[in-house]
Amino acid sequence: MNLSGINAFDRKADGFIISDLPEKSSERLEMFQGRRYRVLHWPLSVTPIQTGEQEIGMQFTVTARTGRRSDPFGRSAPFGRSVFSDFFGNSERFNIYTDPTTIKINHLPHLDQPTSFSGAIGDFNMQVYTDLDETKVGEPIMLSMKISGNGNFDRIQGPKLPSNAKWRTYTPESQFAASDALGLKGTKRFDYVFIPRKTGELQLPNIAFAFLDPQTGEYIELKSPPLSVTVSPNLNQATAPTQLSSATPPPATATSNDIDLTRSLTPEEALLTLDYQPKSAQKVDGNVLLSRGFYIGNAFTFALFIGLGLWLKQRKRLHSNANYALIHSANKDLKQARRAAASAKDDATFYLHAQQAIRLAATRKTGRNLRNAEHLTLDALLDDVASKEALSTLFANANAERFAPQKNKIDQQAARQQLATILKAL
Repeated sequence: MNLSGINAFDRKADGFIISDLPEKSSERLEMFQGRRYRVLHWPLSVTPIQTGEQEIGMQFTVTARTGRRSDPFGRSAPFGRSVFSDFFGNSERFNIYTDPTTIKINHLPHLDQPTSFSGAIGDFNMQVYTDLDETKVGEPIMLSMKISGNGNFDRIQGPKLPSNAKWRTYTPESQFAASDALGLKGTKRFDYVFIPRKTGELQLPNIAFAFLDPQTGEYIELKSPPLSVTVSPNLNQATAPTQLSSATPPPATATSNDIDLTRSLTPEEALLTLDYQPKSAQKVDGNVLLSRGFYIGNAFTFALFIGLGLWLKQRKRLHSNANYALIHSANKDLKQARRAAASAKDDATFYLHAQQAIRLAATRKTGRNLRNAEHLTLDALLDDVASKEALSTLFANANAERFAPQKNKIDQQAARQQLATILKAL
């Protein structure tokens, strides 16, 4: 038999998360019982998600060419091989599988488990640094946390740093650079944006990261050193002082109930509060209030100011709210991905943009960056059975289109309906 292609790869492992089959395999020849075999090898990472005894099994569907049945004229080969078999050959499909293997998964130790532990297991080190040592009130700086080593990087999450009276912060963006094929070695970086609220020598919040060392079975907690940033006043910020009438004397004494109406304005707010000095009106004939141009001009000016105000408000929100900026970007890219999937002429292009659209819709729904999320992560966001089945079928067909050497023509109308069902559920 000669292997022609791999049609499907299935995994039976409810208690594990298994990585996708790599596009390329390593290949070698081995001798077994006096015969030579071609051996294909794919590395996979397996992460348990349930405790107790869990079964795991694999199955391939392959196509092979064999010439051991009969020749094309219907005559069987008396000695086990037809003289025509090598020339014509026969293509057959086979299911190759492993017997289920049971693996016992132990509980994580609860004794001395730090509060900063989020599921990381392996051997890691941590670096924490800022991009600036000095800044001004209202101007952001970036605090980066870099985790390097080997282990389950997919379980490493950036610690939550709550806002306080000195700093305003947002959910961090993460980047992972793998140094091996399985993604078990590499570096994962989390970038936090901090905006100072006060002036002076301000200390950034401490960061703690804990992981379990599988060799010793003990938890190790890493903590960042104290980091300080010098914050100076922002002279570019406009102020709107409260003006008192000359006829109204200022209060003699200040009480705890007094309200300070003086606050700093952003450049956008200052633009909207500029004093408007109208020019002297020109004398015109007739009643201007009955003129159509008067109403059209005022309506246009009013709409222009409303549009400008909304644009400045959104721009300010995009710069100050990282979560809103993430959702806004995902929503914009989602529209492009849906159009690209709708206009795709071949199956590979359709599935590429369909999977991208699903991940962008999930990002928009959760407010988390799920642009590279896998099937299980997306499945957890769906509630109804129909959308879950549509997601499973679409990703399975996408993997078959991507990995199978022999491509089968898909029903694009059914695939587009599955995509619409998933996006509606998200």
